[in-house]
Amino acid sequence: MIFIEEIHTAIKTGSSVPVIGLGEDNEQKFIKLFGSGDSVYSLITEFIISSIAEALCLPVLSKQLVLIDENTTPNVLYEEVRDMIRKSFGINLAYTYYEQNNSVSIQEVLRDLPLIHKQRLFLLDVLFRNIDRTSHNHGIIRVNNSLCISDFGVSLIIRSMMNGKIHNDGIVTNQLLKEHCTYTEDITEQTIQDFFECIQKVHFHTIVHNIPEMWIRICSSLELVKAKNVLVELLMKVASDKNAFTDFLSVIYTTERMDEQEQREKKAKNRKKFEEMMGLK
Repeated sequence: MIFIEEIHTAIKTGSSVPVIGLGEDNEQKFIKLFGSGDSVYSLITEFIISSIAEALCLPVLSKQLVLIDENTTPNVLYEEVRDMIRKSFGINLAYTYYEQNNSVSIQEVLRDLPLIHKQRLFLLDVLFRNIDRTSHNHGIIRVNNSLCISDFGVSLIIRSMMNGKIHNDGIVTNQLLKEHCTYTEDITEQTIQDFFECIQKVHFHTIVHNIPEMWIRICSSLELVKAKNVLVELLMKVASDKNAFTDFLSVIYTTERMDEQEQREKKAKNRKKFEEMMGLK
């Protein structure tokens, strides 16, 4: 595990507040703090789904577990961010930081991401209800001339699992998934069959076992081993129910898209949530 020596930049956009810091390996890290709002749920979700994506041979950014403690220097302007850093003493999730010029347009994504990757990314995000991957927020960057996928933290199925609840889909979830950046209705039954055959081979037990114990303890009232076993069982159940998935996909196909007013209202709601979390209002 890599120790973070200094945190020097907070990225105050979106629904969370990631930071940039310097690791003991002298590498800049893009860090998602577990002490930011309800980010521990997002970190667990990101850890699980990105691990599944990697097992499906999708080109995902390589994640790292990093340590932040009282010896980490918080060189950031906002007291709210320094407070979040203190609340995040322990294990956090990080990626190698790449400059903004590594960002790509949706046109580049659709042009350069191989068809099988576009289809599997769409199917994976639909399966776990990742409602936050749109044309304007696709979470894909270019690294060494190849596209890499990130941002799996808003997968509603995992969040429901951690809360001990059954996720109930609604019209808004369906509409948001219809805005997915690689949305397509040209997916064959064979493509879905191949996807489920691959995902059923994923070692869910290993993925869940590797989640930091402190994250699980924060989110679950169950004893640690039981909490992990329940999570594995629920993941295997979702990954084995192809019929339910096919039915849900059909519902998305027949759902009407959000109009511009609904999209503006959604953005305003997300912005308000962010400002309240940061104490800006």
